[in-house]
Amino acid sequence: MRPCCLASGALVAVTASSLAQVEIPPGFEIVDAVVTENQTNFPCLNDCGQIAYTERFGGGASTQEILLYDNGLLVRVTTNNDRDVAASMNNHGQMVWLRGQGSGDAHQVVLYENGIERMIQDDDRLVSPASISNLGTAVWSRNQSEECPLRSEVFVFDGNSIQSIYNSELMLQGADINDAGWITWMSSDFCVGPWVGTIQLACGGPVVDLPSSYPQVQGPKLNRRGLVVWDAQSNLEVWENGATELILDTVDAAVPNIGDGGEIYFARFDRPRRRWNAWLYRPEPGGPRFYRLTQDDYDASRGSVNSWGEAAWVSWRDPNHGDWSGGIRLLRRIRTGDSEFDGDVDAADYSRLHGCLTGPITTTGLCECRFLDIDYDGDLDLADFARFQNAFGASY
Repeated sequence: MRPCCLASGALVAVTASSLAQVEIPPGFEIVDAVVTENQTNFPCLNDCGQIAYTERFGGGASTQEILLYDNGLLVRVTTNNDRDVAASMNNHGQMVWLRGQGSGDAHQVVLYENGIERMIQDDDRLVSPASISNLGTAVWSRNQSEECPLRSEVFVFDGNSIQSIYNSELMLQGADINDAGWITWMSSDFCVGPWVGTIQLACGGPVVDLPSSYPQVQGPKLNRRGLVVWDAQSNLEVWENGATELILDTVDAAVPNIGDGGEIYFARFDRPRRRWNAWLYRPEPGGPRFYRLTQDDYDASRGSVNSWGEAAWVSWRDPNHGDWSGGIRLLRRIRTGDSEFDGDVDAADYSRLHGCLTGPITTTGLCECRFLDIDYDGDLDLADFARFQNAFGASY
């Protein structure tokens, strides 16, 4: 495990104008991946373009199930009378999620692999959403007490056994893990008013508090490069290599998530219109930019970003009036035949196409081959080959 570097860093605010119009990054498009009259939540987008999410099929909590969007195909992963929520999925299709018996609160942690469910922890204490790395290591936190002091514990599952790695007399929530084995979570004292908290990080040494200029921080997310983003009283802060940077100081941001390329999805409140919009912070050669992805009559909420810079997020029609219909929106790369996104369609792309051809059979798990499914029909056949031939030699 590579150790992390800790130091205090200068804070530099970058303000995204609230007057910005909708703008999509070049080479991307937004589509409605999931359209439903039911309430969706907790989307998790992996590098294969698959989205695991929760959908409520009725009025009760026991109708919440885990579903999978796979490049146009929808697969229902769970069908039971229990409450299944908050799936985290890696690039190999492994998932972990929370389960409550019937409509009860979540007490169980479920691992899903190769179509088989496995209960990896069952306890009568409340558990918070789990995260799984591409190495199959999962992490989550669980309450030890529901009265002050609010004792909590962080657990790690390595594929075989469970280990408790940290416990505290504070509330530990929102644990996240990357492929280097770094783990972050929020540690909050809700027994004082107003509550206070810190973002903590375990990366090969003692657990440390990450520096922040705000007393209330929550919702940390960690990427493969060791960047941690969180909500700092509705502002956004990012920690890297010992320094914390304030990247948004508008006091209207929420539910950030970060991809391995440094792209950050977040929801931002449009005060004049009273709606939550989807935004993307994106590192670019000329300096980072903010992109306002939506400005309509839907509310954006939780989202996820993958290594390709694509993002998926919840879109609700009118939750303030009880209408949770809508679905999942997807910011995806436009498919031109340039499978490497290096600016041209050349012999390297042809070589990859040859290895990706499936014939006219809709196929799950296309992963990186999906970028050569130019007509978006779930297979790589002669129709895609013809489009590729027309694009060969082009520059973008």
